[in-house]
Amino acid sequence: MEKKQRSLFMNSLVYGLITGGGLILFSLLLYIMDAPYKSPLGYLGIVIMIGGMIWGTIQHKNVNMNGYLSYGQAFLSCFLIAIIATALSSVYTYLFYTFFDPQALANIIDKAVEEAELKMESQGMSSDQMDAALGITKKFLSPVAMSLMGLVMNSIFGAIIALIAAAFLKKEENVFQS
Repeated sequence: MEKKQRSLFMNSLVYGLITGGGLILFSLLLYIMDAPYKSPLGYLGIVIMIGGMIWGTIQHKNVNMNGYLSYGQAFLSCFLIAIIATALSSVYTYLFYTFFDPQALANIIDKAVEEAELKMESQGMSSDQMDAALGITKKFLSPVAMSLMGLVMNSIFGAIIALIAAAFLKKEENVFQS
């Protein structure tokens, strides 16, 4: 029985969901381990994202495209995988901090406020300026804002990585050989 080839979008959807699932599992593992919010372990999430983008694009090239992939197709594959994984991860972030453990978000806000206060005091800001800055900081640390910021920042990061990875993953077919 011949295996049916996937379109670029379907392949990206599959590997984007796998990558997003991996990011969610990694996030849960960090939560279970009670890793600090700004732990260096968090950078492994970047490795998971890049790995999923590259793995999914290589699979698309080898299984669906007979080993050939243009730069544009490689970029699009990597970028779609990143967008889908990021969207899934952003939904998870919103649900986690809204319903599963709102206290975790409160702890993050407390640490961020504490760090901001120390920084502002060292810069000699007045109490009115500090209160205004802390109010803005708290607005950006809501579940919706965190999810949206994650979606935007990870999409930009995904585009940059896709541009770089596509240069290495492309393999143009030589039309003069056939």
